[in-house]
Amino acid sequence: MSKSAQIRIEDARAVFRLVGDCSELGDDLQAWLQRMTDGAAALLDCQSASCGEFRVIDGRSHPVAAAFHGYDAAMLASHAAWLADPSLPGNPVYEGFERRPDEITAGVEDLIPRGEWEASRYYNELLVPMDMGDSFLSKRFIPTDGSPHYVTVSRPVRAARFTAREKAVATLLHDAVADRLGRALATSADPQASLPPRLRHVLNGLLDGDSEKQVAARLGVTAATVHEHVKRLYRRFGVQSRAELLAHFLRRYRAVNRSP
Repeated sequence: MSKSAQIRIEDARAVFRLVGDCSELGDDLQAWLQRMTDGAAALLDCQSASCGEFRVIDGRSHPVAAAFHGYDAAMLASHAAWLADPSLPGNPVYEGFERRPDEITAGVEDLIPRGEWEASRYYNELLVPMDMGDSFLSKRFIPTDGSPHYVTVSRPVRAARFTAREKAVATLLHDAVADRLGRALATSADPQASLPPRLRHVLNGLLDGDSEKQVAARLGVTAATVHEHVKRLYRRFGVQSRAELLAHFLRRYRAVNRSP
């Protein structure tokens, strides 16, 4: 890594302060996403940012659970109208971004030639009127179910482009957040939807107040087998004990309908 791309100590401290703030709000999905988005915009000196779970279809990004910074109602409406019109082209940067199967934090030129981007209708007809210029896009996968999580940040058209150091800061931030997704930081998914049936049955028994022996009797397996499943559940949800597991679900998923 070149010296210009190295993260400064104060950058790392700011990143982990922000991650700590998000973790304190982690049971409230919208609250922590908003704190993350506002914090990323401040940390990277951006006018606009978004963070959360999106589904990208044909280069069009559709929010599932997301927060925005610096977008007024008119900007969000313009984005929605563009995405809703199938006659309009998609975002060529997103298209390049989504062709990458790996986790990535990338600027425009990491994905497509800048000339192609600045000549695109999406850029000129949608973003430039909103004064949205250089940007970073970042994608990580939620450990508990493998679905994508995104962070995007943008500066005004005539503002300085992002530096290699700022890209490194964005990478560190999203890496630190991604490790906590579905664990310390709530996601939109039903936490049980991605569990194998046997783990789901064990979890349901624990949430019903059964002992491991009672769960074993109900499932027709040994208590030792159930205990191994319980340890897998601890690892899956980032807890150390049954009490932490129950508290995790009671705080965050009290209203979730559990699968049989």
